[in-house]
Order: sequence, then C-alpha cells, then structure tokens
Amino acid sequence: MSQKLLVNSDFRYSRIFESIPFEFAEIVPDVQFQCVETNCSIFIVKDLKRNLEPLLKQTQHFNPRIIITYCDSLDLTELAYKHNYSIIITDSDENTRKMLNGAQRYAKKPNDIYTKIKQIDTAELKTELLELMLNKKQVEKILEKNLSIKEIINMNLEQLSEIPNMSVVSARKFCSLARGEKQ
Repeated sequence: MSQKLLVNSDFRYSRIFESIPFEFAEIVPDVQFQCVETNCSIFIVKDLKRNLEPLLKQTQHFNPRIIITYCDSLDLTELAYKHNYSIIITDSDENTRKMLNGAQRYAKKPNDIYTKIKQIDTAELKTELLELMLNKKQVEKILEKNLSIKEIINMNLEQLSEIPNMSVVSARKFCSLARGEKQ
C-alpha cells in the first residue's frame, strides 16, 4: 500500500498537489487520483456527468470511503444517495489540499480514529468520576475494569466496596450522585 496519492499523469501540473506527496500511476481516465487500493478518495475534475461513468467502473475494484470533488453539479446529491458516499465539496485549491491531507491521514489507519475517540472518552469519564467525590486511585481501579458509563453508574454497593479505600459511606454517596438521587 502506497503512502502517497496515486495521480493520473494527465494532471501532472495541477496546483492541488503542490504540498502533497504523490506518484504517477495508471488510473481510470477522468479520475484524478486515489489514495489506496481498497479504501480511497477520488478526485473528480470539473464535469461530473462526464466523469461519473469511469468513476462507477472504478468502484467495482474497491470500496471508496470518501470522495473529494472540486466541481459544480446537481448530480452530487443523487450520487451520494445512490452509492452511499461521503462527499466533500471544496471551493478552492487551498481548501481541497486541506481536505486531502485530512482524508489521507484517516484513510491509512481508520483504527486510529477509534483509539483517539476512546482516549477522549476515558479522559472525560475520569474527570466525571473525580467530580463525583472519588479519589484518583479509586477512579483508576474503576477504569481498569473497562466498564461502560452505564455499567459504572449501575454498580451496586458490593462492587464499589471492593475498590480500595472505598468505604460503604463513600460507595452510597457515589451511587446517589451517579444516579442523580437526592441525598
């Protein structure tokens, strides 16, 4: 799998590729480039009607996640609905470059997105648990169990009392605060 965009040699002098690593490759005519062979971004030149047929032929070989297009056309909505595509519309070469850089990052390692989201969720959960009058050691022990937020909120007193330094009074207080009960 290439780390660079594969660019149709017909688009050798396009300003869009100034700051993006690319290499020339044989790509279906009228399609400017693709990121990778299985999950890719496709850049379509101005006239979508003319380019739609080669694009549909190309999609038989891989399953595109993102299509980045730089054109004006009423057919974009129809294309998105029919083929379940995410379509990003840009209004300038600079914005297209920004979108390409973003799409290129995520097209390579989609699992990174989920890892980052999980890290953010864990950090937010940790903050919430600390606000519910738990100390750092107690929060770390709860997070080690890899429980969802619902499971943590629904922990009973017995499960909470197994956590080090968690007294019965603290466990009751946590349960009532977590479930929004009045004390």
